[in-house]
Amino acid sequence: MSSGGTDKLWTKHKGSAFPLVAEAIQEDLEAYRNSEDEIKRLKHAMGMEGNEADAAISSLFSDTTAKLGSTVTSLPQLLEAKRLIDLHTNVATTLLDHIKQRKLDVLFELEQKLLQHSPLEMPLLQLLADLNNPEDILRVILINYLCEENISKVGRDFFKFLCSNSRSGKHAV
Repeated sequence: MSSGGTDKLWTKHKGSAFPLVAEAIQEDLEAYRNSEDEIKRLKHAMGMEGNEADAAISSLFSDTTAKLGSTVTSLPQLLEAKRLIDLHTNVATTLLDHIKQRKLDVLFELEQKLLQHSPLEMPLLQLLADLNNPEDILRVILINYLCEENISKVGRDFFKFLCSNSRSGKHAV
Protein backbone atom coordinates (compact mmCIF):
# COMPACT_ATOMS: atom_id res chain seq x y z
CA MET A 1 0.00 0.00 0.00
CA SER A 2 1.44 3.33 -1.01
CA SER A 3 0.48 6.25 1.16
CA GLY A 4 1.92 8.87 -1.16
CA GLY A 5 3.59 10.42 1.88
CA THR A 6 0.36 12.09 3.01
CA ASP A 7 -0.94 9.39 5.31
CA LYS A 8 0.46 10.32 8.72
CA LEU A 9 -0.95 7.24 10.46
CA TRP A 10 0.64 4.92 7.88
CA THR A 11 3.97 6.74 8.08
CA LYS A 12 4.02 6.68 11.88
CA HIS A 13 2.66 3.16 12.51
CA LYS A 14 3.59 1.05 9.47
CA GLY A 15 5.76 -1.26 11.59
CA SER A 16 3.77 -1.08 14.82
CA ALA A 17 1.94 -3.90 16.55
CA PHE A 18 -1.76 -4.25 15.72
CA PRO A 19 -3.05 -3.01 19.13
CA LEU A 20 -1.06 0.23 18.79
CA VAL A 21 -2.38 0.80 15.28
CA ALA A 22 -5.96 0.13 16.39
CA GLU A 23 -5.53 2.65 19.22
CA ALA A 24 -4.14 5.27 16.81
CA ILE A 25 -7.07 4.72 14.43
CA GLN A 26 -9.48 5.17 17.36
CA GLU A 27 -7.76 8.45 18.33
CA ASP A 28 -8.00 9.73 14.74
CA LEU A 29 -11.66 8.74 14.60
CA GLU A 30 -12.39 10.62 17.84
CA ALA A 31 -10.60 13.73 16.54
CA TYR A 32 -12.64 13.55 13.33
CA ARG A 33 -15.90 13.12 15.27
CA ASN A 34 -15.05 16.17 17.39
CA SER A 35 -14.54 18.22 14.22
CA GLU A 36 -17.79 16.86 12.80
CA ASP A 37 -19.64 17.80 16.01
CA GLU A 38 -18.22 21.34 15.76
CA ILE A 39 -19.56 21.64 12.20
CA LYS A 40 -22.98 20.45 13.37
CA ARG A 41 -22.97 23.04 16.18
CA LEU A 42 -22.13 25.76 13.66
CA LYS A 43 -24.94 24.66 11.37
CA HIS A 44 -27.35 24.75 14.30
CA ALA A 45 -26.12 28.19 15.39
CA MET A 46 -26.56 29.59 11.88
CA GLY A 47 -30.18 28.49 11.87
CA MET A 48 -31.02 30.48 15.00
CA GLU A 49 -34.57 31.91 14.85
CA GLY A 50 -35.82 35.49 15.41
CA ASN A 51 -36.87 36.13 19.05
CA GLU A 52 -33.28 36.38 20.32
CA ALA A 53 -31.78 39.68 21.42
CA ASP A 54 -29.97 41.57 18.65
CA ALA A 55 -26.76 41.78 20.69
CA ALA A 56 -26.68 38.01 21.21
CA ILE A 57 -27.28 37.44 17.51
CA SER A 58 -24.60 39.94 16.53
CA SER A 59 -22.07 38.42 18.92
CA LEU A 60 -22.95 34.90 17.90
CA PHE A 61 -22.90 35.85 14.23
CA SER A 62 -19.39 37.29 14.36
CA ASP A 63 -18.13 34.32 16.38
CA THR A 64 -19.93 31.89 14.08
CA THR A 65 -18.61 33.67 10.98
CA ALA A 66 -15.03 33.30 12.21
CA LYS A 67 -15.60 29.64 13.05
CA LEU A 68 -17.36 29.06 9.74
CA GLY A 69 -14.45 30.58 7.83
CA SER A 70 -12.05 28.33 9.69
CA THR A 71 -14.27 25.31 9.06
CA VAL A 72 -14.60 26.03 5.34
CA THR A 73 -10.82 26.35 5.12
CA SER A 74 -10.32 23.04 6.92
CA LEU A 75 -13.12 21.16 5.13
CA PRO A 76 -10.87 19.56 2.46
CA GLN A 77 -8.53 18.40 5.23
CA LEU A 78 -11.48 16.96 7.15
CA LEU A 79 -12.74 15.13 4.08
CA GLU A 80 -9.27 13.66 3.47
CA ALA A 81 -9.02 12.70 7.16
CA LYS A 82 -12.40 10.97 6.88
CA ARG A 83 -11.28 9.08 3.77
CA LEU A 84 -8.10 7.90 5.50
CA ILE A 85 -9.95 6.95 8.68
CA ASP A 86 -12.40 4.88 6.63
CA LEU A 87 -9.50 3.22 4.81
CA HIS A 88 -7.64 2.46 8.05
CA THR A 89 -10.79 1.18 9.74
CA ASN A 90 -11.54 -1.17 6.83
CA VAL A 91 -7.98 -2.52 6.78
CA ALA A 92 -7.92 -2.92 10.57
CA THR A 93 -11.30 -4.68 10.56
CA THR A 94 -10.13 -7.10 7.89
CA LEU A 95 -6.92 -7.77 9.80
CA LEU A 96 -8.83 -8.31 13.02
CA ASP A 97 -11.07 -10.84 11.29
CA HIS A 98 -7.99 -12.78 10.14
CA ILE A 99 -6.40 -12.53 13.59
CA LYS A 100 -9.54 -13.97 15.17
CA GLN A 101 -9.98 -16.64 12.50
CA ARG A 102 -6.43 -17.98 12.88
CA LYS A 103 -6.27 -17.20 16.62
CA LEU A 104 -3.04 -15.30 16.07
CA ASP A 105 -3.29 -13.61 19.46
CA VAL A 106 -3.43 -17.03 21.15
CA LEU A 107 -0.59 -18.27 18.95
CA PHE A 108 1.58 -15.28 19.79
CA GLU A 109 1.07 -15.81 23.52
CA LEU A 110 1.75 -19.55 23.21
CA GLU A 111 4.90 -19.00 21.14
CA GLN A 112 6.18 -16.45 23.65
CA LYS A 113 5.65 -18.88 26.51
CA LEU A 114 7.50 -21.61 24.63
CA LEU A 115 10.39 -19.29 23.80
CA GLN A 116 10.65 -18.09 27.40
CA HIS A 117 10.20 -21.60 28.86
CA SER A 118 7.14 -20.38 30.78
CA PRO A 119 4.59 -22.93 31.99
CA LEU A 120 1.55 -23.56 29.79
CA GLU A 121 -2.01 -23.58 31.15
CA MET A 122 -2.66 -26.98 29.58
CA PRO A 123 -0.69 -29.62 27.67
CA LEU A 124 0.68 -28.50 24.31
CA LEU A 125 -1.25 -31.14 22.36
CA GLN A 126 -4.49 -29.89 23.86
CA LEU A 127 -3.62 -26.32 22.83
CA LEU A 128 -2.73 -27.50 19.32
CA ALA A 129 -6.10 -29.23 19.00
CA ASP A 130 -7.81 -25.81 19.10
CA LEU A 131 -5.83 -24.55 16.08
CA ASN A 132 -7.15 -25.00 12.55
CA ASN A 133 -4.22 -23.96 10.34
CA PRO A 134 -1.67 -26.74 9.69
CA GLU A 135 1.14 -24.22 9.15
CA ASP A 136 0.45 -22.62 12.53
CA ILE A 137 0.43 -26.03 14.20
CA LEU A 138 3.71 -26.99 12.56
CA ARG A 139 5.29 -23.67 13.55
CA VAL A 140 4.32 -24.16 17.21
CA ILE A 141 5.67 -27.72 17.15
CA LEU A 142 8.94 -26.48 15.62
CA ILE A 143 9.29 -23.73 18.21
CA ASN A 144 8.61 -26.22 20.98
CA TYR A 145 11.10 -28.69 19.49
CA LEU A 146 13.82 -26.06 19.09
CA CYS A 147 13.30 -24.71 22.61
CA GLU A 148 13.23 -28.12 24.28
CA GLU A 149 16.41 -28.87 26.23
CA ASN A 150 16.03 -32.65 26.42
CA ILE A 151 14.53 -34.18 23.33
CA SER A 152 13.74 -37.86 23.58
CA LYS A 153 14.06 -40.36 20.75
CA VAL A 154 10.27 -40.39 20.52
CA GLY A 155 10.30 -36.61 20.11
CA ARG A 156 12.93 -36.80 17.37
CA ASP A 157 10.98 -39.55 15.59
CA PHE A 158 7.77 -37.53 15.85
CA PHE A 159 9.55 -34.48 14.42
CA LYS A 160 10.99 -36.52 11.53
CA PHE A 161 7.52 -37.92 10.85
CA LEU A 162 6.04 -34.42 10.72
CA CYS A 163 8.78 -33.14 8.43
CA SER A 164 8.51 -36.04 6.01
CA ASN A 165 4.72 -35.73 5.83
CA SER A 166 4.84 -31.97 5.32
CA ARG A 167 7.25 -32.42 2.37
CA SER A 168 4.99 -35.01 0.78
CA GLY A 169 1.98 -32.70 1.04
CA LYS A 170 0.18 -34.75 3.69
CA HIS A 171 -1.22 -32.94 6.67
CA ALA A 172 -0.10 -35.09 9.58
CA VAL A 173 -1.11 -32.47 12.10
